[in-house]
Amino acid sequence: AFAANYRFLFNPIRYTSLGLAVIEAMMIGMPVVGLATTEMATVIENGRSGYVDTNVSILVERMRELLRYPDEARRLGVNARHRALERFHIGRFISDWDRALRDVTGMDKRHCEYKTTSGKTIFNRTFPDMQDTTIERT
Repeated sequence: AFAANYRFLFNPIRYTSLGLAVIEAMMIGMPVVGLATTEMATVIENGRSGYVDTNVSILVERMRELLRYPDEARRLGVNARHRALERFHIGRFISDWDRALRDVTGMDKRHCEYKTTSGKTIFNRTFPDMQDTTIERT
């Protein structure tokens, strides 16, 4: 509700990699305007999910446009959310880590199950031709 009062997130940070606030803003559908430094230039797509530039005057003009044209800010926000879900959603991280760990451990051909202390299964995969494994959290 607090963020609903804002049209965009301005991120003027020049020297950090990629702030969590940027990802959070994108996840709620808020476009981001910031300096095109470090990872910002790879995450924000100009005119699609927000605006990045190294020229502050250009960024000021873009912010003024977003204030004048709320429909454009909404369009960018929808795209920002889509981009954030594509790049930063927990499902993508789980899939990438799962694949990497299976590759390095050789567990890509067995059944692996992970259960919480309450017995709820949160990971269950079958990989043929290997011995079954159940990992229980204590």
